[in-house]
Amino acid sequence: MQKAKIDISVVIPTHCPSSLFPGMVDQVLTGLHPRSVEIVIVDDGNAGVDSHTIELIVAGDPRVRVLRLPRRSGQRLATIAGVKASVGRWVVTMDDDGEHPVPAIPRMIEKLQSGADLVYCRVHTTPTDSRTAPAKPLRSIGYAAMRRIGTAMNNLLFFLCLRKPFGVPVGSFRAMDGTLARRAVAYSCRYPYLSAMLLRLRPRVCVVHVRARSLPTDAPRRYAVRDRVAVFIPLAWHWGPARCFTQR
Repeated sequence: MQKAKIDISVVIPTHCPSSLFPGMVDQVLTGLHPRSVEIVIVDDGNAGVDSHTIELIVAGDPRVRVLRLPRRSGQRLATIAGVKASVGRWVVTMDDDGEHPVPAIPRMIEKLQSGADLVYCRVHTTPTDSRTAPAKPLRSIGYAAMRRIGTAMNNLLFFLCLRKPFGVPVGSFRAMDGTLARRAVAYSCRYPYLSAMLLRLRPRVCVVHVRARSLPTDAPRRYAVRDRVAVFIPLAWHWGPARCFTQR
């Protein structure tokens, strides 16, 4: 693939991909046709069966390539590595669990074409019919609650310290100008965090709202309080009011 021919780079970090992952990759390729697309799968320290699953996906289409990290780095650093490896005019980042709706991507690209530099997608989950859907386990409810709390904390921090528009929620599902994205991740700092690195450059930011149905998953999800604190404390320290003393 030649760099000049790539319209959209879709970066997907993954560790222990679920059974939904291959279908999600197919949806991205189909949903963005006829634009020229590359999918950069960031293999975040997978091994065994998971690594074989990724190999099968990559072997099936030349538009899909894999970036292998030597050891597990976590979603935060794996996403940044994928953005650095991207070559598209626009860059989209999304999770590997299938919960980010592919039809939202063209709408996000339209916003970029209209003058935005950075577009976040806010997904509103459509309630499932309670008569046919099994009851959600307490663990899943707690996971969703902790994600909402963590997102709210990040949004407040970025609003106060990085001038993020108040009504725009940050998240891992975003589209951005490729030049801006690669300039942002080239910045050297002690706690790299993609949204903070992007907002540091004062881009024109907007949001796209979409509705989507919640998808089943075969992977149990854990999102404990300690996990949220482990992210927020260094994020607040390096990108909050003390930033002028902590950044290189």
